Order: sequence, then structure tokens, then C-alpha cells
Amino acid sequence: MEISQLTFLRFIAASAVVIFHFGREVPSLSWGSAFWPYANTAVSFFFVLSGFILAHVYGSRGVLNRRDFYVARFARIAPLYWAALLVVAAYAIYKHTLDGTAALLNATLLQSWVPGYALTLNSPGWSLSVEVFFYLCFPWLLRTLKNIRHSSMLVVVMLVVWVTNLTLHVALMNSQNLQSLSAGHEFTAYSPLTHVATFVVGVIGGLLFDAHRQVFARIAMPFVAASVLGLSLLFFWPSPILRFHHNGLLAPLYLLLLWGLGAAKEARLSRLMSTRPLVLLGEASYGVYILQFPVGIVHAPLAARFHWGVEATFWSYFALLVLVSLVAFVWVERPLRTRIKAAFARPGARQRASVA
Repeated sequence: MEISQLTFLRFIAASAVVIFHFGREVPSLSWGSAFWPYANTAVSFFFVLSGFILAHVYGSRGVLNRRDFYVARFARIAPLYWAALLVVAAYAIYKHTLDGTAALLNATLLQSWVPGYALTLNSPGWSLSVEVFFYLCFPWLLRTLKNIRHSSMLVVVMLVVWVTNLTLHVALMNSQNLQSLSAGHEFTAYSPLTHVATFVVGVIGGLLFDAHRQVFARIAMPFVAASVLGLSLLFFWPSPILRFHHNGLLAPLYLLLLWGLGAAKEARLSRLMSTRPLVLLGEASYGVYILQFPVGIVHAPLAARFHWGVEATFWSYFALLVLVSLVAFVWVERPLRTRIKAAFARPGARQRASVA
């Protein structure tokens, strides 16, 4: 069953990352000045949401055919990822700054595995490099977790994995010897191995959601309220703990939000978020995320030429980014996704695989 009310959350998260990169000095966004320096935590939200949705789609039947699954995942991320990479690489060639190793690692989605290269070229692509690793692991991970029959044990596994990952992250962040090296910092911040627990939280959360959806429906709004309150307290009354926000610190709060909104299908907020315009923005959010630098390359000279101020520069850029992302979703992502699955997936598997 599709959970359409969660789709718009992707647009909110992608927009937060865009503001983190380009909008922190915009006067009209000063209300969130305490939050924007930490808005890159939205990438962790993407990892939780990815695991949650995959578990929801495949949890009841499993990944029946890994080829179909991998084709569907490839069709979802590759076309727009490579299109964005080509634009940035062409710009680097024009500026005589293209690094051949960086280009190869980015083209093969391996950049997050090699310290020093995670943020090269189209820097948001590092998270897609991490996501590909999650996709490769998912069939095995789902099968392993489904063998745990009791929900209480799943909760224990989720907490142990999350606490272990967070403890490792804190230790790495506090290691002055490691953090003084750029390679050590990049491993801590961008390696797939330091983010995998965030994805696992999402997968287990999705399995628990499907197993106890009726129970969650009765306490859906308290879940949403607890999540929003917890996030607000952390971000608007910042504490030193936010230093460790990047690698899944907030995953449990994100999961509460997904449980609450996912279960409260008939709530007014859920119905609003299920409206077609908001769902469409959510569907185009991948473009908002992966195209932010390519669009910036095109937009920056225009803003400089016409001497736009900070306010006009950012909002014209953001409007252009959303427009390009919507066009890309309708005319590039969706058609190519269908064609790739038609070419490589087994007959009858395409529609099922495309749901995730």
C-alpha cells in the first residue's frame, strides 16, 4: 500500500539541504538561523526514509528476484545522477580543473569509499554512493531481519545497531589524531560504513510499521508531536550534542515522524500532504537534491550580471531549481525509468519494482 503522505517530506528535506548549501545568509530565512547549519542532517533522513519505504514495499514478500530489484534501483537514481555529473564535469573541463580520478569514482558511484574524493565534482552525489551500497545490501539485510520473528527483538536490534554506530561516530569525532587528517574526517562523515546503521533503523522501522500499523494509528499524532517537539528543541535551543548530528543521531526522531504520518492516513495533515501538487514536489525532490549544483552553475552568472541582491539571487535560484527538477522528473526521470526497466527487468516485475 502506497504511503503518499510521506512523499512531500522528501521535498522538505531536499530543500533544507539546498538552504544549507546556498541560503544560510538569506535575510528572509533568518528565522531558521539556528537550524540551517545542521540542515545537512536531512541526508540522514533520506537514509531512514529509504530503508523504511523499501521495507514497506518488499517486507511482506521479500526480494523475489535480485536482478529486478537492482534494475529498479538503478533506473531510479542513475539517469539524473549521470546527467548532473556530466554538467558539472563539463564545467570543470571548461575551468581546467577536472580530476580524472574524481571523474571515474563519481561516474562509478564509488567516491564515498575513497577519502578525499567524496565531495568532488557534484558533491551531493556522495550520498548516492552511500545509497548504492545500501541497495546492494538490502536483499540480504531484509532476509536476515525477517528471520527475527518477535517485534521486541527487532526493537532491541535497532537500538543496539543505532547506539553502536553513534558510539563509534562520537569516538571518531573526538579522536584528534583522526580528525586532524582530511582522510580521517572524510571516512567519519561520508563512508557508507558509518551511515549503514541509519538505513538499518529505517528498514526495521518499516517492518515494525507494517506489523503494527493499527496500533501505530491509535497513537499517530503523539508520534508526530514527539518528533516535531524533539527536533525543535534540539535545533532551536542548540546543545553540544548536535556536533554529532551528521551520522544518524536523529534517526529515532525521524522514524517517529514516519510512523506517525504513515499511520495517520485520514488525519488532516496527512490528507493535505497527499494532495497531488505536494506529492509531485516530493516526486521531483531527487532533482532538487542532485541538480542543486548544476543549476547553480547556470544561475550564478545571471545573478552576477544583473547584480541581484542576496534575497533575489537565492529565491530566483530556488525557483529555477524546482522548475528544472519538475521538468526533469516528468520528461527525463519517469520516461527513462520505464525504458530501463522495460529493457532489463523481467516481464511483470516492472510495476512491482517501481513502487519503492
